[in-house]
Amino acid sequence: MNAYCSHGSSPPPLGGRKAGPCKSRSGQLSSSSSEICRAREAAHGEHLHDRARRFHPQRLGRRSYQPGFTLLEVLIASSLMMMMMTLLLGSLRMVAGSWDAGDKQSEQLNRLLVTQNFLRAQLSALRPLVRPRSALEPPNAAATLYFQGGADWVEYAAALPPQVHGGVYVLRLYIERLENDRRLMISIRPAAGNDSASSGPQSIDDVVLLEHVQSLKISYFDKSAPQGTPWVSSWTGNILPWLIKIQIADSAANWPEMVVAPQVRVKM
Repeated sequence: MNAYCSHGSSPPPLGGRKAGPCKSRSGQLSSSSSEICRAREAAHGEHLHDRARRFHPQRLGRRSYQPGFTLLEVLIASSLMMMMMTLLLGSLRMVAGSWDAGDKQSEQLNRLLVTQNFLRAQLSALRPLVRPRSALEPPNAAATLYFQGGADWVEYAAALPPQVHGGVYVLRLYIERLENDRRLMISIRPAAGNDSASSGPQSIDDVVLLEHVQSLKISYFDKSAPQGTPWVSSWTGNILPWLIKIQIADSAANWPEMVVAPQVRVKM
C-alpha cells in the first residue's frame, strides 16, 4: 500500500531519485507509514547536512594540511648540528696539535742522532796537533796539544771533509745560554801551525747542533788518576785522554751517554 507524509511531498531518497507521495487512499497515515516517513526525513536531513558541510564556502577556502617540521624541531636540530660541528673541529685541532708535537719530537731526535754521529766521528779521529808557542812563552816551555776541556765544553783539532772547506780545524763544543733557552753549539776556526793552513781554510760561523738543551756534561778518563776516580771533569796537558764521555739532556729526555776513544795515542 502506498503511504504519504502529512508534511507534503517526501524528500528525494539517498540515490537522488524523487520519491512519490506517502498517502493512503483514505488520506490518513498508518503507524507503520509514519515511522517510514520519519526515517526517510531523518536520512534526508543527514544527507543535506553532510553536503552542506562538505561544500561550505569557509571550508573551501582552507588550505590542505601538509606534514613538516615545526620551528621548535628545526631549532633543536640546528643546535645539535652546531654541537656536533664544535666537537668535530675540536677533535681536528687536537689531532693537528698532536701531529705537530710528534713532528717536533721526531725532528729533535733526528738532530740528536746526527749530532752524536758527528761528534763520535770527530772525536775518534782527533789530530795530535801541537799548539804553536806564543811570543810570551819561554823557549823551554813544554809543547801542548790542541786539546783541552772542561765540564761543559771541549776543544780539539780534527779534519773536516772536503765538502766543508776541508783542512784541519780547531773545533770547540760548548753550551750557549740564552734568556729562555740553551743551545748546543760548535765553533770552527782554522788551526794555526799546520800544513793545511797554507791551502787557505776559512773560518766557519758557529753552528747550532741542538736546541732546548738542559745540560751538557763531559768527562775524561785519566788512566794515571788514583784508583776509584778515573773520570775527571777537566783536561789539560800534552797527552790525550783515553776516553771521552759526553752526556746530553734536553727538555724531552736524558739521552744515553756517548763514550768515544781517540784512535791516536800521543805523548809529548
